[in-house]
Amino acid sequence: TTSSGTVTLPEGTCMTLTTDLDSSTSPIRVFIDREFPAIGDATAVVRGHLAESDYVPCPGDVSPSLAGHSLHAIVSWELSGEILSDRAARFMTETFPIRFDIRSQAMTSDDDSSTRIAVLAGLMEQCYRSGYVDSVTCVPLVQPSLDAAMAAVDARTVSHVASVRAQLAPQLHEMSRLGITSSGPAFSGSHLVGGADADMICGRSLVELKAVKQAEVRHFRQLLSYVLLDLDDEWRFDSAILLYLRHHHLASWTVRDLLAACGSDRPISELRNTFALELSPEGRFGNAHPVVSSHGTSGVTGSEVNDGKAKPMRRDPAAVALRRLAIANRNFEVASETKSAAHSALITALRLGAEAGLTKAEMGRAIGRSGQRVIQILSESTPD
Repeated sequence: TTSSGTVTLPEGTCMTLTTDLDSSTSPIRVFIDREFPAIGDATAVVRGHLAESDYVPCPGDVSPSLAGHSLHAIVSWELSGEILSDRAARFMTETFPIRFDIRSQAMTSDDDSSTRIAVLAGLMEQCYRSGYVDSVTCVPLVQPSLDAAMAAVDARTVSHVASVRAQLAPQLHEMSRLGITSSGPAFSGSHLVGGADADMICGRSLVELKAVKQAEVRHFRQLLSYVLLDLDDEWRFDSAILLYLRHHHLASWTVRDLLAACGSDRPISELRNTFALELSPEGRFGNAHPVVSSHGTSGVTGSEVNDGKAKPMRRDPAAVALRRLAIANRNFEVASETKSAAHSALITALRLGAEAGLTKAEMGRAIGRSGQRVIQILSESTPD
């Protein structure tokens, strides 16, 4: 803690993608601006739609940053059951003397306590993302119990978040119909930008949440970056969404339409290959060789160069399958009304694991006891 009452967090706690996209000379920004020359036009279209919608402004006595993170938290919880990212939760327990666990707290959809917990989650996420928090704002996080922490959050912020949340009900219902939701997903190419995770994936839709007044070009740069960073097409996106929380407006495109709206007619697989090549260490230093994927047009996970020649790149289907299993099982555990869809997604993930050569024991370890029951069902329905 500094003399000004600021808690300074360890270096490197924040994501670097946003910083890179804000720099006109960064490799990823150069690529996006070159390949998507009409990105400004796409932004203008959404900006026009937002101008025609109702806007809920942030009150002057409420922190826009905290309110935004809190809204992200409550939307994430309603769609995925996750209220706080794994990275933020781990960081907060290691950095502050947190004496309560908001992630295990049962929440209802319409009471005051759930909104207060969302504000606590927003405060933790803000602390993790920004790299510091002033000592006054930090007061709720050092309380001896969850009840005390909930009582200590700013009442004006709670009221504002609850108001915006209530108006988002139609959009959240529409998104819940897209399929199982994963919060804070990372991508096979995230390492190329020092680490990057999106807000969420609903079914096969990439979703970014924005608690701002205007659509900005940077929103599209970010959305496109995430689409491109899924180098091996692990998530199999078929659409991309920008949800403007304060406007309760959902802007959606198929991936192909998004690329076209931003000025590109190149296939996504081709864009991903070029993207990976230019952002790789070899590409940054101008010594890159053509990228060759052993998986056709599905994308790449990295490159190997030997004697001036590019080797076919390897993709580990077993690792991909294990990750999908873990995500499917987590959603199966928290699902209620969507239990049937969650069950179907888990069986699909199990079949992917079987195709990747994983044994039933390996898949069982990845998904736990409830998953073991589904393995039995899967074995009975498809004996081979």
